[in-house]
Amino acid sequence: MNKRVAVIVMSVLLCVIWSGATVLAGDQESVKKYTIGTIQVIHSDILGEDRPFFVSTPFGYEQSQAHYPVMYVLDGETHFQHASGTVRFLSQNGLIPQMIVVAVPNTARYRDFTPVKDQKLEQSGGGEKFLAFMRDELIPQINKNYRTAPFQILVGHSLCGMYAFYTLITAPDLFDGYIAIAPYLAFNDGYLLKELETALTKQASLDKFIYITVGNEQDELDKIEACRTILKKSAAQDLIWDIAQFEDEIHLSIPLISIYHGLRFIYDGWALSKQTFDLGFSGLETHYQKLSQRYGYQITPPEEVINIFGYTLLQKKEDSAGAIAAFQKNVELYPDSANVYDSLGEGYEQTGQYELALKNYTIAVDKAKELKDPNLKVFEEHIKRVSSKIK
Repeated sequence: MNKRVAVIVMSVLLCVIWSGATVLAGDQESVKKYTIGTIQVIHSDILGEDRPFFVSTPFGYEQSQAHYPVMYVLDGETHFQHASGTVRFLSQNGLIPQMIVVAVPNTARYRDFTPVKDQKLEQSGGGEKFLAFMRDELIPQINKNYRTAPFQILVGHSLCGMYAFYTLITAPDLFDGYIAIAPYLAFNDGYLLKELETALTKQASLDKFIYITVGNEQDELDKIEACRTILKKSAAQDLIWDIAQFEDEIHLSIPLISIYHGLRFIYDGWALSKQTFDLGFSGLETHYQKLSQRYGYQITPPEEVINIFGYTLLQKKEDSAGAIAAFQKNVELYPDSANVYDSLGEGYEQTGQYELALKNYTIAVDKAKELKDPNLKVFEEHIKRVSSKIK
């Protein structure tokens, strides 16, 4: 790791009481700690200060070799917990991919997220420097230290929502998707709306996603409608955009629902349908080929999706060969995973091929020990079970 980055020895912890148990004095076993991320610090030469940031990685990150899209969240001290929770909820339900979440807390909000000097704000106009910090320091650091896929989303609320627009028109290649939550478009007499219209007229192609929200905020509606008019008139055809109003939300409550719907918007079509499963493995491959075209990088069917497909066939029993073929494909795609060998072992065991089952269970145990996989004991039990079947 770069010596300029100091990882603070602490984790963001959420205490979870399992199974609703009442915690008695001294009963430490009934309380577990649930880690949602880490706090790290990078020294920024551009900003001339240390900047903390929070990182949440997907479940199973340490046991996998997969690469993940990254969602960068501004106002990180406020939005890290619910943003990372939303990503985990949606990805666990197959509605979006698993993602890395990077949240950046503020040190001087008006300085960093205002693109030009506003005489009404003493500290303003540092937006260009903060953009350089993101582009030249923070994002390269994340790409160096984590397995990232070439797809990045920027999330900003209020002043930071306005800054998302600034980033789109100033450095359009830096991010692929934007969630602009109740953006403060009135800043400096609507400066960003004028810049947006000028920038869009110059962009023949802008293959991005942008999702814009507003709550029950009458003072902001005219600016949002002006934004809608500009996007309809001047946006490139390949810019995928939408504006949503949540009338039951106020300015402070709208971020949570906006991130949820923004991710659903950006990843519309990500979820697998029953029809796709019915087409067999070729259907899966076609689905992910289309996603690769849509998002601009190679997206391989995830390990857990292939696993579900394999077990679905295995439970039907009339297509055990198809199940084994799916598990074998998972081994081919994810050879460093312990679970793929265990699943292949189950396929062989169910079809009476006990020697092959034992071979794959053994590989699963070896890799689980190497990776400190939490399922190690389960894999060891599978070895005991199949060994008793071998005469």
